Parts: sequence; C-alpha cells; structure tokens
Amino acid sequence: MDKGLQSKQSIITSKHLLWTFIIAVSLIVGLLIQIVSFKFIIGVIFIAVAVVIIFKYPFLGLLIYMVIFLMRPAELYPVLAPLHLERIVGLLVLVISLIAHKRTYGSLNLPFDFATKMFLLFWIIMIISWTYSQDQALTYDTIVDYMKLVILYLIVAVEVNTRKRFDVFMAVFILLIAFNAFLSFRDYYGGGAKYRMGIYRAQGRTSAGGDPNNMAATLASTFPLVVVYLRYYKNLMIRLGGIAILLLFMLMVVNTGSRSGLIALIVSIGVLVCFSRYKMISFVVALFIFVAGWFVIPSQYQARYETVFNEKDTNEVSSGRIDIWKNALRMIEQHPFTGVGAGAFLPADASGKYGPPLVLQAHNLYLQLLATTGVIGTTVWFLFLGSIIKRFKRKKIPSSEKSNKKDVCDWFNNYRIGFLACLLSLLAAGFFGHSLYRYTWYLVATLSFTMLHIYRKEKSGVTGNEVL
Repeated sequence: MDKGLQSKQSIITSKHLLWTFIIAVSLIVGLLIQIVSFKFIIGVIFIAVAVVIIFKYPFLGLLIYMVIFLMRPAELYPVLAPLHLERIVGLLVLVISLIAHKRTYGSLNLPFDFATKMFLLFWIIMIISWTYSQDQALTYDTIVDYMKLVILYLIVAVEVNTRKRFDVFMAVFILLIAFNAFLSFRDYYGGGAKYRMGIYRAQGRTSAGGDPNNMAATLASTFPLVVVYLRYYKNLMIRLGGIAILLLFMLMVVNTGSRSGLIALIVSIGVLVCFSRYKMISFVVALFIFVAGWFVIPSQYQARYETVFNEKDTNEVSSGRIDIWKNALRMIEQHPFTGVGAGAFLPADASGKYGPPLVLQAHNLYLQLLATTGVIGTTVWFLFLGSIIKRFKRKKIPSSEKSNKKDVCDWFNNYRIGFLACLLSLLAAGFFGHSLYRYTWYLVATLSFTMLHIYRKEKSGVTGNEVL
C-alpha cells in the first residue's frame, strides 16, 4: 500500500511539475513577445531544439545545418539575422561532431591531404590580404563568409563517413537545390521575375540561389549530380522524381536568361555524354532535347542567346564585360603578386585607379582570382582544384575482385563522373561569372574526400560501425 501511495504521489508531483513548467514557459514567451518579434523567439527555440538534436545525432545536425545554409532563413525573415544561425549552428555541429568522434573512435577523421591544406592556405592568404585590402570591411565580410565554407567542409569530412550517409546527404542536397529552384519557378510565374537586359529573368529568393547568373550556374552544376544519382538508383519513384527535377532545372536555367548558365549546362551534359556507356545514343538524345527546346522557348530568350554568336559590338554583347576585364588587367599589372584584397574587386573597380570607374564585379573567375589574390593566391587555388580532380582517378578492378567489389566501384564511378561534370561546368561558367566563393566548389571538394575515403575503406574490406 505504501509503495502504491508513493507511486501515485510521484505521478501527481510529476504532473504538477509539468504544468508548472508549461505555465512558466508560456509566461516567459508572453512577456518576450511584448519586447521582441515572435519570429525571433521561434528562432531561439529552434536553436535550442537543434542543440539537443545535434548532441544526440551529429549527422542529423549536419542535415539541419545544410537546410539553414541553403535556405538562408535570416534572409527570408530579417528579424532572425541577429541570431547568426549559420555561424552558431555550424560551429555547434562541428564542435559536437569532433567531440563525439574523438570519444567514440579515438580520432577526429579530419582531412589532412594536399587539397585540404591548399584550401586552408587560400583562407590564410585571404586573411593576410585584409592588411592591404582596398576595402577592409568587404574583405573582412569575405573572410567570414569563407569561414562558413571551412566549417561546412570540415563537418562533411567528419560526418559523411559511410555510403549510407553519403547517399542521404546527396539526396538532401539535391532536394534543397530543387526546392530553391521551385521557389524561383513560383516567383517567376507569379510575377516576381526580374526585368533586365530586355527580358524577364528568374532569380533565387535568397543569396543561396543568387542573381540570374549565379542561379543558372548552380542549377547547371547540380544537374549532373541528379543524373548520376538516377543512374545508380533504379527505384521507379526516385527516377520519376529525378526526371521532374532535371526538367525543372533546364526550364529555370532558360528562364534566367543567363548565357553563361546555358553554356555551363551544355558542358555538364557534354561531360555526361562523353562518359556514357552508350555515347552515340546519349549524344542523339541530348541533341534532340536542345533542338526541340530551342523551338519551344519564347523568342525573347532566343534573341538573348543568339547574341553569343551574332556580329554585334563585342562589349555590348558581353554586357560591358570587356571594359570590366580591362580594369581587372590593370589591377593585375599594378598588384601582380598580392592583388587588391579578397572581395575588394568592386570598390577597386569603382575607385578610378585602374580605368573608368564602373562599380561592377569582375564577371570572370580567373580575373577575379588574379586581381584580388594575385599570382600567389591564384596558384594556391588551382593547386587545390587540381588535387580535387586528381581524386577522381580510379585503378581498374582486378577480375578476381569484380564480384565482391563491383557495387562500391560502380557507386564511386557514378559520383566521380558527376563531380567532374559539376566542376567543369563551373569552370566554363567562370569565364563569364565571378564564382570564386561559390559554395559548390568547396562542397564538391569535401565530398570527393569522403567519397574516396569510403571507396578505399570498402575496397579493403573494412566495414564502418556507424549508423545513421
């Protein structure tokens, strides 16, 4: 009887504590609403919940961080900006992930290969450039933004350590890009298109989507990753969903009116065709899609893309890029080794020191690199890029191992083709866009590291003991 009575009293006490907690939280939230925005309170609660999830499931924390990183809630709801969600959640995930891996496996699994060293060295060069930058405030912002890429790079390298996690991460990434494309689709056909250069142009809702050119490059470089995902996973629903995403990407690349984006898409598809098992069939299908698409798109976009090949004034066709590039060359001539400072191209261009003040960005990746970080920074960055591409090499599988190693080799082969197509499309778009700090470069870099690590581990017969 005493035990039953104690149990009953314990239940009553627990209920009282629960109701007391609910009432206290309600009063606190009610008072806070009178002081700050309700959305701000929701953001604080979100961070608190995220902290609990990250402590329990660091990989799930990475996925939450990816949602924040690609959706940019502070840009959609400016009241959340003081919370600095990207920095706080990113640092939390990184620190907790490192602690968890150290405690569980005795090591941090951080990448220390040549590509990673060049990646971090480039950041150091950016930090040093702050001391002589022509706009230290902009260089500081650029350094902080790059720090977010460093955090993302390290978290992915630590957490994406099995094939299952890799595939889940890729699925989430593709879906987030597709969702951003859908938001742009809805805005474009809902009257939110940007009228520029004589046409209506689709653009991203946040900086993750970017202006028309950046958005087109993002969709074009993600296109091959969707294709290779469909090649490897033969589930009907996945394939139907993937085809819908590919069609959406192609439509929105056209709607951006971005000529560099269209070139990037052509390069992406061209690389996929070159690596296809049925090259001729793939080429004919791709050619049919492009020809049919040309006659379907509105005339305003046809006229826009025709300017690439017509005989108008070169500077007019390039939207003034020739004048910008002349200024960039003068910057390189005057600051050949150090550049004008990371992120400082626009104020340098507007200063009048290097030609007519234009107040425009470089609109060229290669000139952006040389003009802002000099020969030293450019060399380091291309060493970084070259070492990533080197990761995609794969030795032929011995016939005696084909039966038990074929699956992981097919998996690796599909993704390496997709990543290679992604990088080459970005390089092509880089001739007309200043994409040095685009997150796609660095995400492919860290994913290629984890992909190679998983591939070698499974080929050697080592099985991971981590679960999702």
